[in-house]
Amino acid sequence: MGGGGALTAGVGHGLSPIFCLGSSAALAVAAFSIAALRVVNGYHDLAQVVVGAIIGVTGAWWWVALGAGMVRVLSPRAAATCAWAAYLGLSAIFIRKRILRSWVKGKREFLA
Repeated sequence: MGGGGALTAGVGHGLSPIFCLGSSAALAVAAFSIAALRVVNGYHDLAQVVVGAIIGVTGAWWWVALGAGMVRVLSPRAAATCAWAAYLGLSAIFIRKRILRSWVKGKREFLA
């Protein structure tokens, strides 16, 4: 695999550039629409949406860069397995630390 950094991590997947650009554009339109609806409905103000978008884009860029780096070292299947394991593991930690605490409200025997 040639090295082009995180911006070319998907090169070699066999999909046409037009398809990739179209799917990215559709995803961007959907994200923008949902963000706009959250502002219109009063769930967030514009500053919160902008900061969330910046954090989201930055996190996505680093996630792709990590995946591109892993594919250079590991096989694509091993890299995908490691990425999913990290995603599921960190999600489980988040759920245990944040969400479950609000559900059981002080009942420590559930969190032991």
